[in-house]
Amino acid sequence: MKRLHRLVVCTSVVSIAAVVFGMTAAFAQGAGPSRVVPPSSLVLSIYRGEDTSSGSLLSQVILTCDPDGGTHPQASAACNALRSVDGNINALPSDHVFCPLFYAPITATAWGWWQGQWVAFQRTYGNTCELHRATKPVFEF
Repeated sequence: MKRLHRLVVCTSVVSIAAVVFGMTAAFAQGAGPSRVVPPSSLVLSIYRGEDTSSGSLLSQVILTCDPDGGTHPQASAACNALRSVDGNINALPSDHVFCPLFYAPITATAWGWWQGQWVAFQRTYGNTCELHRATKPVFEF
């Protein structure tokens, strides 16, 4: 299982590096920062458990914005949500949904580039409902 996890992480790192390198090269050749928004590319992961080292990887996607895409099933909605908070996942508005009071920890991570700035996010939520309530639609995959 650890080999599979390492393979997924390594493949994701290589994929995001290729996307960011390609987009950065295109950005550098373009009209410059005054006319072009730097591309954004994030690896989003969800783990069962209180942390990434002891938890099991449940799901992982790549989200690219400007242009919107990647493997995220709701790429445009997720990009729009992140644009509304300048890429700050902690600042996403909470959905007003009642979540059951049971503890089934789930950890969400995000890393990559958001409009030229490095992003590294990790947070553990009490259950999946709490994750979705706090991060909708970014971690809905």
